[in-house]
Amino acid sequence: MNELITACIVKNDPAPLIRFNRQHMSDFEDKLTTWILDYYADKKAMPSVARLKAEFANFLPIKPPKGLTLVDVEELTTTRKKNDFVLQQISLIETQIKNDGNFEKELAENVLLSTVKSGDFDVYSEFDRMRYIREGRWRCGLKIIDHATGGLSAGDFVILVGRLGVGKSILSQFFVNNWRKDKAKILYVSNEMLSEDVFARIDGMNASVNPIRFRLVKNDEDRTLLKNVQAMITAETDVGDVYIPTQRGMTPLQVKAIAQYMDFDLIVIDGVYLMQSDYHSAAKWERLSEVSRGLKQIALSLGVPVVGITQLKRVGDKKEIDTEDIAYSDSLGQDADFIYLAQQSESDEARIEISLIKNRFNKLQMSTIARIDWETMTLIDESASPSAAAPAGKGLW
Repeated sequence: MNELITACIVKNDPAPLIRFNRQHMSDFEDKLTTWILDYYADKKAMPSVARLKAEFANFLPIKPPKGLTLVDVEELTTTRKKNDFVLQQISLIETQIKNDGNFEKELAENVLLSTVKSGDFDVYSEFDRMRYIREGRWRCGLKIIDHATGGLSAGDFVILVGRLGVGKSILSQFFVNNWRKDKAKILYVSNEMLSEDVFARIDGMNASVNPIRFRLVKNDEDRTLLKNVQAMITAETDVGDVYIPTQRGMTPLQVKAIAQYMDFDLIVIDGVYLMQSDYHSAAKWERLSEVSRGLKQIALSLGVPVVGITQLKRVGDKKEIDTEDIAYSDSLGQDADFIYLAQQSESDEARIEISLIKNRFNKLQMSTIARIDWETMTLIDESASPSAAAPAGKGLW
């Protein structure tokens, strides 16, 4: 650190010290850096080495090796100090596990935060306004909902919520198939269904066949159907694909690692409430709060939409459903940019009202009607245009 401080003084440039992560400094280095930056703020110039030694007799100036620029010294010092800090935190974690069988989550957070650069900013006056235009606005295929949201974009965190058995999973799978046809590469984390059952539903959508036929193969006709579907999907071109991890109950960090490595366009989590936290949490609400924050950060840091499917609380005969009725944790409602509420028609179980009950970017909240034809595995949008929309929660039947 003394080498970097000396180089900053020689170049009269405090920027590397401003950017440096204070968490990686010793108490003396932190005190030294604070004094230097206060001096610079007051005098508009860096102190001389002699002035610094007069204030801190223990400071030992170290000239950088010949040929190294200030940028080189900053990079080398940052890497070395960060690695030393991470090794120290890992050592503390190992000690706590040996002594208590567990460790403080703050230690793991310290390791993750060690990668943060305090000097990374988007500056308003220098911002490229073309970044407003989002690439790949993924539309679910329901005109009114797509009209209200503009389609899903980089960084969006979406929650699809509904009561048990209303059809949340099948709705998400219709959306996934729609995105797949738009060339999306999709990570579908299925905490409630086997991959073969999810794929059977998507096959049914593309072959216009109820997927029960794929489970109950009885004769040569059914086997021929399976072979034809296999050939049809294999022959497809210019479409995306769906990837389902075989591991269940993954944590947000595990999902992020897979998504980052595989470069997915969208992430769908079926059964958010079955995910595990990256940290030890005693209560279910605490675990789900950490999961919610983790998924939100995946959307923001990777720049992909993340869609989570979860359940409503038992709300009895309550007619007006809002974000506080999401089961297990209020964080899901708080963190989400969009919340789709799926409610079943009292008169026709194949008809579902999908309401947009939260829209972070617009107060526009709308409802649409969709009907599932299970024989042909078709999602039929029964609301013709945005002008036909009803207020969320009011119903259209």
